[in-house]
Amino acid sequence: MRERQVATARAGEDAVVVRERGLRDPFGYLLLVDELRRPIGWVRHDHLPASGSLDPTLATPMSPLLNRRATLKDALSLLLDADVQAGIVVDRNGAVLGIVTADTIAERMRAGDHVVQAEPFPPEESEPTVGATGSKVGAEAAT
Repeated sequence: MRERQVATARAGEDAVVVRERGLRDPFGYLLLVDELRRPIGWVRHDHLPASGSLDPTLATPMSPLLNRRATLKDALSLLLDADVQAGIVVDRNGAVLGIVTADTIAERMRAGDHVVQAEPFPPEESEPTVGATGSKVGAEAAT
């Protein structure tokens, strides 16, 4: 499964530019990241300042972080407890790759992507690890 892209901004960016970018994204939140693209937290569109720079104190960390080894079942379980129904998919350095929403996971599960293969083979080094449910969440997962 591919993660969905979301509007992001770095702490300290010009609020005028960021506000325009954030309001174009239908998700309703902007993800504030640090200089290494690691998530700081979410800023609701209606809380984006009209001027100045983005301060990290505007962001609220409300989503679980998911790596490419997270299963659909595990991700959905974490999202059900989150204030923002989206998990932030990160790489091995913690940098944002995108988000996975509860709706996206539910769609994939309805399509049968959570079914375990009859004879799972061990993953190759370059392949993402498949979790216990047989489904992958990260960027390398096929759509």
